[in-house]
Amino acid sequence: MPSLFPSSSSTDPVLPPFRTLLLKGPYHTSAPFYFLLSHVAQNSSAKALMLTPSRQALMSASKQFSDEWLSAHGGEGRTCHWSSRVDILYPPTPAHLVLLLSMFHRHDGSYYHPTTTVDDAVSLIVLHEISSYFSEHTEATVSSYLSLISHALAVISSISVHPIALAVFESDLGRLRLPILRPVSPESLVPSGTPTERTSARRESMTAFVEKYFEWIGDVESEASVPPTPPDVTTLEPDGTRTMRMNLCRRQDPNDLRVWRWVEYSNGGRKGFSVVNCTDT
Repeated sequence: MPSLFPSSSSTDPVLPPFRTLLLKGPYHTSAPFYFLLSHVAQNSSAKALMLTPSRQALMSASKQFSDEWLSAHGGEGRTCHWSSRVDILYPPTPAHLVLLLSMFHRHDGSYYHPTTTVDDAVSLIVLHEISSYFSEHTEATVSSYLSLISHALAVISSISVHPIALAVFESDLGRLRLPILRPVSPESLVPSGTPTERTSARRESMTAFVEKYFEWIGDVESEASVPPTPPDVTTLEPDGTRTMRMNLCRRQDPNDLRVWRWVEYSNGGRKGFSVVNCTDT
């Protein structure tokens, strides 16, 4: 199953089998890349697709994070082969994303489009940081976000004869707050030319609404304590280490909880990882 880290041994942590997965919180920037690469690496015929709002934002964040393993091994033949089976598309608005999802189809022998015809080998679709669509969208509501999830779920249920998994990566979901109803403008209720103000609506946290759509939920957070320096690190920047934890649980069975802990460190200006432990409860 997919992982969030570069694979170095058979004991590295992997995610449980899933059909739908929500990963939220301050995960490392390269986590979606390892997730996609490890997925296709496990099956020589598998393909994966990621949809994210901005190519510029993705590239900027990746450059700033400067992942150690990807910098060292990203150009190797094995990694390039895996990458060739991963497609990334950049719908710039929610409307573009909905249109793209609605146009996805299987090749039935009569119509083929290089972007919207989904190969039967595609077994994973990732929605990445779609909350950024709504950070400055004054007309957005709770249903505006949830409709994107609903469209994606409809796609994985309809376009392939083989199961397709859906994963959503959201670092800012905990801070996203949207109104249930669209704010009402009083402009139509007063004479023309009279100054008006838009009625503000109470904004609700999106986390509880979104979690209901997913089988597995991974909640990433930073821990205060920092374990000893990883033994393979020779140059550790004083402010470049943080200890992270992910609580991974099955929504319908809260007792099925898996806890991952790892250290993110800086080594010569590049970011690496040291997995501390992974436990099941």
